Amino acid sequence: KKYTKIFFRTFLILVGIILIAYLGVYFYVSRNKASIIKQVTTEIGKKINGQVSIGDIDLSFFSQFPKISVVLNKVMITDSMYVQHKHAFFQADRVLARVSIWKLIRQQAPLNGLRIVKGEFYLYTDSTGYTNMYLARRKKDSAVVETSSPERNELKSVVLNDVRLVLDDRSKQKMHHYFVNDLTMKLDDKDDESFLFDAKADILIHSMAFNLPKGTFFEQAKFTGKFEVLFNKKTNQLQFDSINIKLAGQPFNLSGK
Repeated sequence: KKYTKIFFRTFLILVGIILIAYLGVYFYVSRNKASIIKQVTTEIGKKINGQVSIGDIDLSFFSQFPKISVVLNKVMITDSMYVQHKHAFFQADRVLARVSIWKLIRQQAPLNGLRIVKGEFYLYTDSTGYTNMYLARRKKDSAVVETSSPERNELKSVVLNDVRLVLDDRSKQKMHHYFVNDLTMKLDDKDDESFLFDAKADILIHSMAFNLPKGTFFEQAKFTGKFEVLFNKKTNQLQFDSINIKLAGQPFNLSGK
């Protein structure tokens, strides 16, 4: 009985500490929402070469307890010529950034998951050859000393729900248009050389045209599969070995890089 009382007392103290920590984070975000949005927007802007805007920011405590999700609403990233061509490089109704409260307490990098809901990536190239694809490259920080070893990634999962992926190249008359119903990727930063994607995909291919006047290879074709893809950090090369997928209802086994 003595040890049972000690156990439950300790358990209740730990639960109390967690609740106090959660409440503290909640009240902090609630009272400092405007400054946090500005801070988050500035930090993203340091890594991306485009203009970043965030409509609102909230917290979700219970969707993936004991982890916290920072919810960014109405996110948009645009390039310098957006006023003319009107195609945002990225926009989403919601971006959920999952963070660990334990890492927050220990002052470690807390972000370990990302989920995008009802969004769009639009890679645009006009007839003159101007493109917004430079936004896909990370902004270089001259103040940061480059190291010989690649930077380790803390993200453990990325999920896309109802997200459009569009590659619109007017100069080469290419049009790739995919609608991602669900794409779940578990990420394993194995070592300094390789990075493993464990993916589960449910994607509708609206168009996969490499030369629009000649038509498209796939139109309204469904792509599904559960497979692994390995990324080599040093060679910037993706490779996959004997993965099983279905395309337009037909099974395929693919290997390549």
